[in-house]
Amino acid sequence: MQTLRAALLVALLVSPTCLADEKLFLEAWKRVQRTFYDKDMRGVDWPAVRDELLPAARAAATPEQESAVINRALARLGASHTYHFIPSQREYWELLDVFYPEGVPENLSRGRFEDGRVRYVGIGIVTRTIDGKVFALDVYGGAPAANAGIMVGDELINVNGEPWSDIDAFRGKADREVTVTIRRSKDGPTTDVLVVPKRLQPRSMFLRAMKQSAQVIEAGEKKIGYVRVRSYASESYQEQLASLLAGSLAECDALVLDLRGGWGGAQAQYMDLFGSLAPEVEFRMRSSAVWNSRSNATTWDKPMAVLIDSDSRSGKEILAYAFKARNRATLVGTTTRGAVLGGTASILSDGSLLMVAVSDVRVEGRSLEGHGVEPDVRVERPIPYSAGNDPQLARAIEICSTPGRTDTSKR
Repeated sequence: MQTLRAALLVALLVSPTCLADEKLFLEAWKRVQRTFYDKDMRGVDWPAVRDELLPAARAAATPEQESAVINRALARLGASHTYHFIPSQREYWELLDVFYPEGVPENLSRGRFEDGRVRYVGIGIVTRTIDGKVFALDVYGGAPAANAGIMVGDELINVNGEPWSDIDAFRGKADREVTVTIRRSKDGPTTDVLVVPKRLQPRSMFLRAMKQSAQVIEAGEKKIGYVRVRSYASESYQEQLASLLAGSLAECDALVLDLRGGWGGAQAQYMDLFGSLAPEVEFRMRSSAVWNSRSNATTWDKPMAVLIDSDSRSGKEILAYAFKARNRATLVGTTTRGAVLGGTASILSDGSLLMVAVSDVRVEGRSLEGHGVEPDVRVERPIPYSAGNDPQLARAIEICSTPGRTDTSKR
């Protein structure tokens, strides 16, 4: 969340450590011990966790194995915003951009990032492994995968004949055509899709995808506006949303705001854009508490539905809570992640990224951590072989086109 970025904790980038030792594991363990929001470590015997997993850390032979051991330790804390990421993961690059929106400082980049900017070679896609198969969970509008016609639900089989990987399969292939083999229907034939990977800068990609998502949907006599916010980890996303609501979506009768997936970072006062009082949010760290500020700007006061799912997290959950608590919109989809702690990130000595929960978060005195926000209207969205079908969006449009349905106080 934006108010916590000022507390970003950083370690100097140095040469990679030897994989077959415990140095990186101990570095991460100590960082968590020093910065985790609960000095009692949520009742976990943290030294015992270290001693138990040290042998596995020493045995790690690859960065993936090393990271897996670190994450085994972090999982014992049962806390969101506490995870280890490595450069072979899409999340690593997107989170690095969240915490370094203006680029990685020169004294930290050590040549790893051209001009300090966070960029990676990819095609703009989010994947999920289900029953041993990789599927497209999200496709960013305007990115190479979307331009090539890859859809949510497609099974991703290989890249140039090699097994699928989100990052490594495209490394060194910027602006060079590759063949992605997909399967769109269960037991159906495979199809080769030609895609041109690009050097992607996450924030620019998210802003472009957000703008491209905006559309006016005709539903009977109603015009329903739609926009998807995949990341809220910068005020620039809120500014673009306000611009869309005042521009291309201004004449719509209702709005579907899509908060599924992506990253959080939303501030409580963003509710003011929708004419609803922002909730009081308290961030309590080991030694201090921070409360959100409020503004008075109001732009959109028409009916709304908000799409949420199990990948809606962090600040997005605070907004979902406020929409529901104020009867401002109908929540459609599935329960949110329940990942509402305040996190910050540090770069470890090998260049990997450690995210640690550094503050407890209370929304109007309530903790959403581990609970999430329930939808008003539950709709599942099966992903495998769905060919882009979106029953959650379809239901939200139906609700917005029906008089009185978006007023939750009447149900």
